Amino acid sequence: MSLEIKTDNETEWRGLTITETNNLMILFYRGQLKSYLHFSYRDKTKDNRFVGYGGTSNTKGENDNSFDDSLPKDVDIYITANGMKNPFKRTKDQLINIQNLVIDIDSHESNLTIDELQKHIKNFEIQLINKLIIKPNFINKTGRGMQLWYCIENCHVTLDKTCLSVIDMLCNHIQKIMTELNETELTIDRTSSLKLNGLFRLPYSYNTKSQTWCEGQLFHEDEPHINELYKKLKKKGFDSQYFGDKKEQSKTQTKKYTYHKNLKDNDYTPCLFHRKKFMDYLFKTRDIKVGSRDIMIFGMYSTLIQLMNDEMAQEYCTNLNNDFSEPLSSYELKSIFKEVDKKQHRFTVQKFFDFINATEEEKEYFYESTLKKEKQKQRQKEKQDRNEKIIELHKQGTTIVEISKIMNVSRPTIYKVLDEKK
Repeated sequence: MSLEIKTDNETEWRGLTITETNNLMILFYRGQLKSYLHFSYRDKTKDNRFVGYGGTSNTKGENDNSFDDSLPKDVDIYITANGMKNPFKRTKDQLINIQNLVIDIDSHESNLTIDELQKHIKNFEIQLINKLIIKPNFINKTGRGMQLWYCIENCHVTLDKTCLSVIDMLCNHIQKIMTELNETELTIDRTSSLKLNGLFRLPYSYNTKSQTWCEGQLFHEDEPHINELYKKLKKKGFDSQYFGDKKEQSKTQTKKYTYHKNLKDNDYTPCLFHRKKFMDYLFKTRDIKVGSRDIMIFGMYSTLIQLMNDEMAQEYCTNLNNDFSEPLSSYELKSIFKEVDKKQHRFTVQKFFDFINATEEEKEYFYESTLKKEKQKQRQKEKQDRNEKIIELHKQGTTIVEISKIMNVSRPTIYKVLDEKK
């Protein structure tokens, strides 16, 4: 993920040490998800802004000199904390995975000199770290403030509400600490912190406003699941507006999916999403009798627990139970939840059919809704046509960058197509 920064002002450069490079790898190069890290820079000597992207996390090879290039002075460099599925767009709908949460703390109207402010920030950092319930992995001291980077286990973008809730609660927690310390020089930039697709100043780069190099400090390399952070902050009494009251939550909870923290086989996840839709269909079409209520709730909860956090999964099943003419008791519901949480069942399709006593008509509905051969053939044909066009352009002497723009595909994809042709 080389930044490929170009500037005419080459009088001031700063190379990264091995430690600093490793610290950046911990923040940006984690997991095997196909995602792009966008970056941008503003050259103060020209007052121009360039926006680009920084490569993919799953195509980093031996020849990749990520972050090893020297960083220029008089150029502000920013980078996204999370990955995008399109190398040329940084909109929220392009967000593909979430792996970092960043709390931005700045000083916009301080009367202190830069030296005085940096000394103040250093003292505040020590007090803040000692009081935080959850310690950040990394602190980027930007010259006029600091960024707290929290590394989390890679989670799907559909868990954005949970991530935003954790950021919101962390901001509330930090604000409480700042009030206790009578901190007036620094303020939390909540708006910037809540942008999962936002740009943040690149650690160890130059800040033209303070005319200083950013300093970084790594505290630990733990990557907790986002649900663990949510529960920990919730347990300590912190709340967030992003889930709202229970009535509002029940309306939107079907969109708040995430991979289960113990689910390592990502190929299994699409099956779970479809199984959840299939169970919704059965709850609407079946006349669920007293003897099958527990089986249906069990089947639904064992699916949901691998797609969303346990609180939302339990509330979802509780709402379904309330729609029964004779709902299960709260004790019976809790027993089902406890059993599933303990054993974490993973059924094959056939065993799942047997468990819920699916009829032949229901099985046929399940398979008909999953078979999309025509669309798959169409996608395969489009991909084949695209690859042939890439190879043809390359034979004509078109550069990789030009092919990327013409075909609207990433450079790693182009290299992969050309390698497979060999």
